[in-house]
Amino acid sequence: MSAEQQERIARKAITSCVSIARVPDQTGSARVVDVLGELLGVEFPDDIRGEMRIMPVAIGSGFIVSESHILTNNHVVEDADVTEVHFQAQRVGNIAVRRIATGRVIERDAVNDLALIKIEKGDVPFSPLSLAKKGSVRIGQHLIAMKNPRVNNFMGSSALVEGLGCMISTERGDPPAHNVMKLRVGSVQNGDSGSPVLNERGKVVGIMRAREKEGTSMGYAVNVEHAHTLLKRAGL
Repeated sequence: MSAEQQERIARKAITSCVSIARVPDQTGSARVVDVLGELLGVEFPDDIRGEMRIMPVAIGSGFIVSESHILTNNHVVEDADVTEVHFQAQRVGNIAVRRIATGRVIERDAVNDLALIKIEKGDVPFSPLSLAKKGSVRIGQHLIAMKNPRVNNFMGSSALVEGLGCMISTERGDPPAHNVMKLRVGSVQNGDSGSPVLNERGKVVGIMRAREKEGTSMGYAVNVEHAHTLLKRAGL
């Protein structure tokens, strides 16, 4: 795949990639406000206490798979059922406007590290990416690993398939995953988990899951066949 072809595919796909922020459980936010008041020696009025909340934390990526659904890694949203989904900025006149939507996790596959998010209000503002057929990846194939659109300054990185059917365990203590793709990737950064891996036709063949270890160019991606299974289970 030439550099020009890779750039063309990545530019077309970038609008379908999103950044995902976990929304923490707000039941503890009132206590946080009370502790803050004690430290400052003040008592916040009830209306202010009601407005104060623990802010979401940006932790991963995902991509659009339907008019109202986002696919990501389960470990990106494992501690929350509610998320914030940050879409690509759209230009309105001379102003760039970025839509942020609330999403809810409706399906999980903890073993294969996948999760499906449904946007709660309205449809997503961009087109979904298409999933490639099962078994469409081969060793030695050149792919494109997309990046977190808010964390990274570039859209995608070249990736070479070095292994199929691999089994991995992570330092997070997740259950071992089978049938994982091993990739030699130009760059894997924090926040890239959940980004799509694309073939030369711009179709999703995998979902970035983890890098081998700090400072290496090796990464792992969930095989697209597990995404097909999860979407079918959700009725998509």
